[in-house]
Amino acid sequence: MEEKRMVWDVAEELRKVLRANEKRFMTLTAVKEKLSSQLRRYLGMTGRRLTAPSLKKILEPHLDEALEIRTNGRYTYLVAVGDPGDLIADFIEKNPGRLAGGLAASLPFRKAEFLNLLNGLMKEGRLYAVLKEDYKARFFVSEGAGGMARTGVRAERPMPPLEDDTLDERRERFHAAFRELDRGSIFVRICDLRRRLDWPREVFDDMLRRLRDDEVVQLHAGDVTLMTPEQVEDGFVDENGFRMGTMTWIG
Repeated sequence: MEEKRMVWDVAEELRKVLRANEKRFMTLTAVKEKLSSQLRRYLGMTGRRLTAPSLKKILEPHLDEALEIRTNGRYTYLVAVGDPGDLIADFIEKNPGRLAGGLAASLPFRKAEFLNLLNGLMKEGRLYAVLKEDYKARFFVSEGAGGMARTGVRAERPMPPLEDDTLDERRERFHAAFRELDRGSIFVRICDLRRRLDWPREVFDDMLRRLRDDEVVQLHAGDVTLMTPEQVEDGFVDENGFRMGTMTWIG
């Protein structure tokens, strides 16, 4: 008796991937890794390394009005259709203090479109920029604007300067930033914590080593397939050359 062939709603399966990862967009490579092996076989994605153009060619016929494929010139993304300004504001709210170049590399827009959207959000007062000692502008969501603020959650503000804290004070500030990012998820990405504190790299890494050696935190490799190259770079490399992406507070 011939085996019954499964009928897939591919668009719905793609939406499930975005929902499960709490993302409004993901690279096509990351999406592929999150699909079930059965669906990958159905789509002809098995047995070979697929480039982004190949994945786009496979997935595009299955998209509906709620999904689209976009590129920023470097990466190709599956994107949930919606207001692009909201997408940028929501991303900045979750990743405060990023430079414009880092944002452009992480978001699914070409350069001209991204700059136009960013300038529009600034004019509307939904974003503001802070200049640091290096004269580079870092972007934040204005209080009362952005996705999380619209749902009643206060937008995060940049941490105060490091100044002349004692080691204990610095440790408490590190823990406070971790708690703000944790929100019950247990795991916090090291790149998010690094950007939240905005400390010099050597100061951040020194504190992380101290807490690890004191068995206060535990470091984990994390899933780099869901991270941009910049986010991977903002992780932590230990003395043995292992790159750690997430951490938990156990002490």
